Amino acid sequence: MAGRGLLVVKTNNELAAEEQASANTAALLSARPQLTGLSGYLYGLWEEAKRAKQPIETQILKNMRQVNGQYEPDKLAAIRSIRGPEIYAMLTAAKCRAAKAWVSDILKPAGDRPWSLEPTPVPEMPPEVEEEIRQGLKEQIIQNAAMAAAETGSPVDVSMVIGMIEEKAAEIKDVIRRALTEKAKEALKRMSDKIADQLVEGKWQKAFDAVIGDVIKFPAGILKGPIIRRRKVKKWVAGPDGWKYQSSEELVLEFERVHPLDAYPEGDSTGPNDGYFFQRHRMSRKDIVALIGVPGYNEAEIRIVLEEFGKGGLKEWLVPDSDRAMQENRDSSSEWSSTKIEALEFWGSCQGRLLLEHGVPEKFIPDPILEYEINAWMIGGHVIKAVVNPDQTGSHPYSVTSYEKIDGSWWGKGVPEVMADSQEAINAASRALVQNVAMASGPLTEIDIDRLAPGENGEVIWPWRTFKVTSTVMKEGKAVNFYQPRLIARDLIEVCDKYERQADEETGIPRYAHGDPNIEGAGNTASGLSMLMTAAARGIKDLVGSIDMDLISPTIERVYEFNMRFDLDQSMKGDARVVARGVSSLMAKEQRTLRVNETLEKTNNPIDFALMGPDGRKELLKESIKALDGVEVDKVVPEGPAMTTAVAPVGPGPGGDKKQQKLNPAGQPAGGKETQVVAAGGK
Repeated sequence: MAGRGLLVVKTNNELAAEEQASANTAALLSARPQLTGLSGYLYGLWEEAKRAKQPIETQILKNMRQVNGQYEPDKLAAIRSIRGPEIYAMLTAAKCRAAKAWVSDILKPAGDRPWSLEPTPVPEMPPEVEEEIRQGLKEQIIQNAAMAAAETGSPVDVSMVIGMIEEKAAEIKDVIRRALTEKAKEALKRMSDKIADQLVEGKWQKAFDAVIGDVIKFPAGILKGPIIRRRKVKKWVAGPDGWKYQSSEELVLEFERVHPLDAYPEGDSTGPNDGYFFQRHRMSRKDIVALIGVPGYNEAEIRIVLEEFGKGGLKEWLVPDSDRAMQENRDSSSEWSSTKIEALEFWGSCQGRLLLEHGVPEKFIPDPILEYEINAWMIGGHVIKAVVNPDQTGSHPYSVTSYEKIDGSWWGKGVPEVMADSQEAINAASRALVQNVAMASGPLTEIDIDRLAPGENGEVIWPWRTFKVTSTVMKEGKAVNFYQPRLIARDLIEVCDKYERQADEETGIPRYAHGDPNIEGAGNTASGLSMLMTAAARGIKDLVGSIDMDLISPTIERVYEFNMRFDLDQSMKGDARVVARGVSSLMAKEQRTLRVNETLEKTNNPIDFALMGPDGRKELLKESIKALDGVEVDKVVPEGPAMTTAVAPVGPGPGGDKKQQKLNPAGQPAGGKETQVVAAGGK
């Protein structure tokens, strides 16, 4: 802005915060001993990650201000220099709320999960399961041969039995494959229930909901998990004297949202598993004490940390922290007096030699020259944890995606950045509109002060005001003149509408998605609005697909792999792939219900019923009932096999076979007329 003759203006608090940050950083660096070995290696990478993150930090803070309806400091200074109105059109906030509600509605279907486990095309099961199925088929063939021999009175021909087995080899393989698939489905049903329970206990929904908001507002949304943590778990246990309350410490899997300002990937990283990654943590003394005795943590280093920083805390003194506190409605001054201790969590590679010098057992580091994927925690210059990555593939427990992804970049774009130009144009038009309305609300007054009578004050006017004036030589014109400014509000409103429509196109979030009732054309009818929403859903499809592919699938896969490795229950283990179903939920609930009901009606005939059977009809009925909020499907359609007695479906009534009326996408009669069925003879 310097080229335009404008100065960057900052508040006293902002200047004080930056000065304090610089002073504390200098003090921290001067007080820090020369770091060597593993701590020196990690600190060097941390400094590189901080430098690479600076442009992203600036953009994140800009997005936060845009969502909160705040001007950039230099823009606000320019507005105040001309005494302009500081009005801010909150279109970005409305778009973000609408996008989050839309995506949440798709990814959190009532009574269902946005993911599933499905067997692979050729599922692998334990060898004993396959052998059991194979032996069962062979015994069945032998039994059939024995029964045939008993009927003829001849002995069983072994060669004939072998021939039958060889003849049916292909059929046996197909039967085994189908049986293995059914076994795998049963196992994966138990695995799915287990994972669903782990997600509930691990606070998945809270973390996932927060990450969706980050995906929309920031350059990236980051979901971490599963994380193994020791937590106190509350339970009610049934005993001989009734139910008793108990609490115990257990290892649980948890999930958390990582704020984008706390994430520091390698500068040229393209994804969560490319390059190293740092996460900032703010921990209390109690949190650090709880790490004593936890496997993998160095108790001696933890005690040194508590001795050095236990009273005054430790902070990295990053400049964005004060701005972040203000945008999150926290007291920014408390940032400098906080006793929290900041820790850095590292995921990346490290040379084996540094790990051996730090004390990692040699059994984990067979070759000191090679690079090993590790997880390390560092506080100040102390590495309190350094272990080889428990994931054998070296993957990091983070999932990342963006509203608008940029190929080859770890970071993408959020809604505020995508529509930044439109928001700025609408703000400018809104400020001009307010100024014009204010100017045109009354006349501009010109007064010849030389002709005012003594004691007359022309600065204040009111209705029916009279001015006392005098007549002087060469000044016989009007002493008071009024000028009425022209009102151009309509033109400025059209400018706002133009850029609001442009924001619709830029973000893919139309106005009617966040409740704008002023929709022209097809949007004036329920069916037309339904079709518009369906068309608009194509724009949100890419985002939901990214969340499916980048957040849901990798996280569920990590939980599945954890259970496969460490859970002792073999009955739920099987070869599976994770299927995220967010995109398939894009069909509106009403339209999906309409199609299920149409299928129910179209198959309500003897031919289709004979093909489907009671069980097939039951599945369709259950899907139809799922759309009814507050109705438990199991109470209406009980579990278990359907009745086996064939019941002929109800055919058309005495009026004969009537052609089914076509429905539009909103579920209304396509003809647009109401149809009344009147009993014969009725009036």
